[in-house]
Amino acid sequence: MPVSDSRQWTKEPFGGELSEGRVYGRGASDMKGAVAAMVYALGAIAQGQERPTGDLYVSGTVQEENFEGVALASILEEVKPEVVIIGEATELRLNIGQRGRGELAVHTYGKSAHSANPQVA
Repeated sequence: MPVSDSRQWTKEPFGGELSEGRVYGRGASDMKGAVAAMVYALGAIAQGQERPTGDLYVSGTVQEENFEGVALASILEEVKPEVVIIGEATELRLNIGQRGRGELAVHTYGKSAHSANPQVA
């Protein structure tokens, strides 16, 4: 998604700048930060003394908001995981997911916009 006015940013929006222990840039918390944390964690597990039973995978699938898991479906068919951890930003709270899915139809009026960039609508 484009950045409407990069002058409003204190850091380069597409720079991925590391400053004072934080990564700044578009998508730094959704999902690039989570993927980096998962890859780092797998590296630490691989180097550790105790290893979990079974295989561990990191999947960097895309377009979860637009295609509701279509990209992930082929991974799930191949791997068939017992447990899945999704690295969505939750303000460091552990969120336990549901075992299904519900859909609601909501009809509204106005312009649609992505919450990360509503001024572009």
